[in-house]
Amino acid sequence: MLAVNIKISDLMRTPFVSEGRDFKVGLDCWGLVMEVSKRAGIELPDFIVKASDECGIENKFACEISSGKWRKLDKAEVGSIVVIRNSCGPFHNHFGVYLGYGKFIHALKRMKGIVVDRISNPIWKTKIDGFYVLKK
Repeated sequence: MLAVNIKISDLMRTPFVSEGRDFKVGLDCWGLVMEVSKRAGIELPDFIVKASDECGIENKFACEISSGKWRKLDKAEVGSIVVIRNSCGPFHNHFGVYLGYGKFIHALKRMKGIVVDRISNPIWKTKIDGFYVLKK
């Protein structure tokens, strides 16, 4: 769960970089999720997979979920991880962080960086598979 005062405005200038884990250089979607969570005092496990490897991302995410460390929420909570199927295939291959008020932050290659979108946006509404948090 994120504190209301977590600073994210400086992330908005961060470019998209596949396998990016340093917000001063660039982030991919999981790198952004890790950075936002870190600012809230939550250390997330890392898995580095090229952004173009949808199957690899799905496999890593599936391993994480099956580890029992994660809990799927019935509805979005501030700070929860937004899990998205951002392709025509069956793969969970994109992630963001729910900010509240129907918005989430994520990193997009085609937008060349970090953006904030509404979960009700028709682009995302049907692709969001769920919201997850680490179990305590």
